[in-house]
Amino acid sequence: AFAVAFYPGCADERRRGYQPSAPLLRLLGADDDWTPPQPCLALGQESAEPRPQVVAYPGAYHGFDGTGPVRLWREVPNGVNPGQGVHLGGNPAAREAALARLTQFLGEVGVLR
Repeated sequence: AFAVAFYPGCADERRRGYQPSAPLLRLLGADDDWTPPQPCLALGQESAEPRPQVVAYPGAYHGFDGTGPVRLWREVPNGVNPGQGVHLGGNPAAREAALARLTQFLGEVGVLR
């Protein structure tokens, strides 16, 4: 078993002391203001083996693996800055790097050979 998560929220998992039971790859936008990367980065450092692999892509927001432009969604109330909305949209460099990292991870866990 293994798991991959793109831009997850990790604050609740961190509070509960989550420990993964299988290899886990988390791919994050470093500038994500909807599900901020800091809790996932900290959880990755605090976890026991198998320690999650966590990658944060600079300049990337929530949805960085998409192809649409970055937009401000004001109707999302629960971002880092409540009431100010969140950014959502693609980042070509982050998308390419994340897909390469995903392919590498799938090789590491034996899915791709």
